[in-house]
Amino acid sequence: MKVRLLVLPFVVALFIGFPPLSSFAQEKGGPITCEGDIVEYFQAEKKLVGRGNVTIRYKDMRLVCDEAIVYLEEKKAEVSGNVTLYEYGSVFQAEKVSYNFETEKGTLIEGSAKVEGELATRFWHAKAEEVEKVRVREYHLHHGYITTCDLDPPHYRIQSKKIKVYLDDKVTATHTLLFIGNCPVFYLPYYSHSLKDDRPRVTLIPGHSKEWGAYLLSRWGYYLNENSKGYINLDWMEKRGYAEGLDYMYRTRGFGNGALRIYYLDDLDKQDPLEVRNERERYLGQLRHRWEIDQGTLLLAEWHKLKDKDVVKDFFEKEYQKEPQPESFVSVTRSRSNYSLMLEVKKRMNRFFSVVERLPELSLDTPKLRLAGTKFYFQNQSSLANLNNKIVSQVGTGADDISLTEDRDAVRLDTYNQLSYVTRLLGWLDVTPYVGARETWYSKDTAGDEDLERHIWYSGLDLSTRFYRLYDVKSDFWHVDKLRHLVEPSISYNYIHEPTVGTSRILQFDSVDEITDKNAITLTLESKLQTKRSVGDKERVIDLVDLVVSTDYFPEEDEISNIDLDLKLKPFDWLRLEADTSYNYYRKVFETANVDLGLSRRRWRLGLGHRYVKDESSLMTGELSYEISPKWKLRCYQRYEFTTGELQEQEYSLQRDLHCWIGEIAYNIKDAGTIWVVFRLKAFPEMPFQFRTTYHGPK
Repeated sequence: MKVRLLVLPFVVALFIGFPPLSSFAQEKGGPITCEGDIVEYFQAEKKLVGRGNVTIRYKDMRLVCDEAIVYLEEKKAEVSGNVTLYEYGSVFQAEKVSYNFETEKGTLIEGSAKVEGELATRFWHAKAEEVEKVRVREYHLHHGYITTCDLDPPHYRIQSKKIKVYLDDKVTATHTLLFIGNCPVFYLPYYSHSLKDDRPRVTLIPGHSKEWGAYLLSRWGYYLNENSKGYINLDWMEKRGYAEGLDYMYRTRGFGNGALRIYYLDDLDKQDPLEVRNERERYLGQLRHRWEIDQGTLLLAEWHKLKDKDVVKDFFEKEYQKEPQPESFVSVTRSRSNYSLMLEVKKRMNRFFSVVERLPELSLDTPKLRLAGTKFYFQNQSSLANLNNKIVSQVGTGADDISLTEDRDAVRLDTYNQLSYVTRLLGWLDVTPYVGARETWYSKDTAGDEDLERHIWYSGLDLSTRFYRLYDVKSDFWHVDKLRHLVEPSISYNYIHEPTVGTSRILQFDSVDEITDKNAITLTLESKLQTKRSVGDKERVIDLVDLVVSTDYFPEEDEISNIDLDLKLKPFDWLRLEADTSYNYYRKVFETANVDLGLSRRRWRLGLGHRYVKDESSLMTGELSYEISPKWKLRCYQRYEFTTGELQEQEYSLQRDLHCWIGEIAYNIKDAGTIWVVFRLKAFPEMPFQFRTTYHGPK
């Protein structure tokens, strides 16, 4: 018997009217549906045949094709003609597809794929002679390639006899060839890339510098799983030799996450004279770990082991500029609304650095706690520490890098208690008087005598208020609809009685040991100009102008300190100006000044910064980037020292958009010239190397 049904469109729900398939659908947790321009049911063969705009749905999978045959007893389908399979945001296309609904396995002949990554705008593209679905979310590509280039043929591809694609997870392949165009460039015995990662698996940066000569920096990424991945570093430097390293990023289920770095080379510094040039071992090992033990409890740990004091400076200069002397420590902090408790252990790992060791230090901080519903507030800061100040007085330059260290150790118990009273007078004046006491015990003093006690008394008074006025001002140019002028003056009097023990008898470890007497009045005036603007779907208060002026007055000397000024301007979203300065009233000079200007328009960006310290430095830095066309970008960076009249550093780079690549050539002039060439994939914008010099504005 043959039944022919003509429907535009027609839907056949296979689990209705066919008991065997109904049982299957219940077993697998969902129905299979088929719709098309023409759907025929052949009772003898127990199959469905669909033609024209055929769509088959099952769970999160959807098949679209020109023709389809569904075998009801075998629970499988044979589809052909412009076949497209949609699953979990990814798209597979083929000429023919064989699919088993019971096992959820299938085969795609002459297939291609568009696999979704973590970002909605980033996709992996693949093509193969045969695509096999072996299980849910796992596909195998036979005799094919993967790429992030959407052209056919692509600009580059990673080709292998067998590629495994795990949807929402990763792509892996063995014995792969990297092709640029039709030219094979690299052989990779194993390739793995997370679909959630924005760094490329292979990065090569050639260049030339005075310190290294010609060089080639390479990073080879490995991906075991989302919780275990990293990079292998293989570097060659003409004047230094070969270096290798390992970066390992890990994430544990119950003990936090972290990163490990190891870098090693036998350095033959060809800049040294030939008679003193010796190969020497140089290395660094670094570990950083973060563990949120529970809500409110955080463990942080860092370990830095360096062969010599200059190894980070010589090979990771950008990191050296941020942290020239990394310290090793372990700290556990317990934070609650009414207290913060921290245990810290800090140990010197590199004998050529001066470090205050804390073996250990336990500290407890309580914020201002209101006492029994009154206007009185209490706060406390206490710590118990076993301290050892290791001071390096001499560092040798021989093979052993010998250092001479002076140790100054003591146990210190310190507690500071403050009682304050918060009230408002006349309905507009906030008044907060306070008294405090600090008690400090040392196990020894500078002469080595035991049991030293120090007592310090504090008192003070804070007065503050605020005034504002609204102005009915509207300007489309300034994006202003009403203005508010806010003025906040404050006066703070702080008195510290002379400590019972002078600093000359106290071993110096940190700011607690440096406290001396103080009698000062701090005057502060803050003035703001505000408006409201729509940010996203919310209306927010924007500070167009924020100016703070402050100084200290010392009654006993009848003198004032430097007048400090802090200014922030943001009249537009694309314009920002921040400045701070310290003015010496008696000498009539600015002792320090910092100015930062940032502009960002459609085709260009500008960042300027000026740092001034009287009689020491007057440094100007700036960076300009300009989009010459949609394909070309130009960037310029300069650092100029006005005191010496020298242009300390220059850097120029030119970028070219190559569809799926960004090509960049850069030239840096600092003591000597350095040049490098970088090609990076647009799909993976984050570079593993910090090779650029750039201007950073204030936070």
